[in-house]
Amino acid sequence: YPYYWFLAFLFANLSFIPALYKMGSSKKAFRLQIWYGVTAILIYAIFSSYIVFSLPHENTGPFLVQIAIFSAASAALGWVIHVQLSNRSHRKSHTLNLLMQSRISTEYQNHIRCIVKCFPPSVYIKKKDLKYVKHEYKYRLEAGKDTEDGRMVDAFAAVRYILNYFEFLAIGIIKDDLDEDLLYQSLSLIIVGMHERCEIYIKNRQALDPETFVNLDHLVDHWKKRLLDDKAKLVCSTCPNS
Repeated sequence: YPYYWFLAFLFANLSFIPALYKMGSSKKAFRLQIWYGVTAILIYAIFSSYIVFSLPHENTGPFLVQIAIFSAASAALGWVIHVQLSNRSHRKSHTLNLLMQSRISTEYQNHIRCIVKCFPPSVYIKKKDLKYVKHEYKYRLEAGKDTEDGRMVDAFAAVRYILNYFEFLAIGIIKDDLDEDLLYQSLSLIIVGMHERCEIYIKNRQALDPETFVNLDHLVDHWKKRLLDDKAKLVCSTCPNS
């Protein structure tokens, strides 16, 4: 009978490894972890109960061991669920605070205005505009604030600032430090749109350093697929035959 206990207890412990390894993961992964943990505990309870009740009734040792292991496994699963829920709540709170700070940040808003002056939502950065990046210091010294060259220099400085900020958000999402769903609902169109308008600039930076904005690229590719899926679901939901 000890082999059944050790096997079931091993499965119960294995069920906690994904949760402990990646706390506060996606909702789907969280549900799978709970399902697997509960299933492992139930399997242990069924197997061990069958063995215990097949033993002589005066032998109470295995029964006590069964209760101890079952209690420990249940407590561990409850602890994992509690930590994950707490971690998820903290992550959402941190993400909301970050969104609010960006909305009230004077520096962030000023950079957005600088970009919009030269590159409104329908205007993309062109290859010829990269001269303001390559010879930034030359134009900065020669151009006045109210000239077109001066505005372009400021716009590219703002582009660099905003893209670095979006890269920071992408790293936070990938590392599970920020809530992806909240940021997706709030900033997906903004980030995807900015990435498309600045694609020439991003490729120019990546030619010098391939790691530049690489996390932002991964996030934008992922969000583009999500946006297409959401659009397809919306179309299906409004279809007369659905």
